[in-house]
Amino acid sequence: MPPLLGYVDKAKQAAADTVAKRIKTEVTSVLTEADTKGYGMKNGRMQEFDITVSGGKWKLTAADPSNFETGNTVRWGEEVSGAYTDLILKELDTGEELLLENIAGSNPEVIKGSIHFAVYGNVCTACVFTSDTENTLSEGKDYPEIGDSGEFGNVSGWKRPKTSRVIGYAPAIGK
Repeated sequence: MPPLLGYVDKAKQAAADTVAKRIKTEVTSVLTEADTKGYGMKNGRMQEFDITVSGGKWKLTAADPSNFETGNTVRWGEEVSGAYTDLILKELDTGEELLLENIAGSNPEVIKGSIHFAVYGNVCTACVFTSDTENTLSEGKDYPEIGDSGEFGNVSGWKRPKTSRVIGYAPAIGK
């Protein structure tokens, strides 16, 4: 039975890596569009976000509004939560709502999980995802430290955590 278990673990790892990569791409897309509309990130700023998902209900932490432009009718700095269907039915007037609607919409299979991502400029520079917990992931334990430019630091020696959690990384790191 162990060979089958290894196959399942690899499949679960590949799925987690795929979700992390998809989130990284989606966040960059949303922030690039936000920039063209006047409410993107300010130059040289870095922001980290946490998302937890429980029973299909998503929750995104608030951004530091001083990291973002305020334009159009969109503002930043509010925690947002809800099921994807709730988000698509409401008028979205915060940057966090726009991010969460797009992330949840591109990942309908995620019913439970925890996500951490960093953004520098208007680019998602690092993302981690697991469906094994709905608790916030920990820097230094679940993923490498994130530096001032929003990228994983000291990845050369990073090994995937020795826990029962399967954690996906984008960009891919660890062994």
